[in-house]
Amino acid sequence: MKSSIEKNDNKKLLIKIGLTLTIIIAIILSCYNYYNFLKQPVDFSDNEDIIINIPNGASTSKIASILKKNGLIKNEIVFKLVAKQNHVDRFFKAGSYKLNKTMNINQIV
Repeated sequence: MKSSIEKNDNKKLLIKIGLTLTIIIAIILSCYNYYNFLKQPVDFSDNEDIIINIPNGASTSKIASILKKNGLIKNEIVFKLVAKQNHVDRFFKAGSYKLNKTMNINQIV
């Protein structure tokens, strides 16, 4: 038979494991929600067109920087991740583009 001390130790261990898992799940969900927030439009009401110029040979990082400086995206890293996920990170073309702040990252990509 297990002593009451062993039973208490087992309960404490289960509580610690449960709390740890709860914290890990909360962190993962928070990161996921923040990632989705960063993909949303910068401003849902400002639909004024902004012309941006993408130079020849611009990398995805350079394009992300241009978009961020023009207030069209919230986060450069998220832009690069979305471009990579959509398999377009190597297919951007130089030129002038008309964009606005109501566009989300998927629309911009």
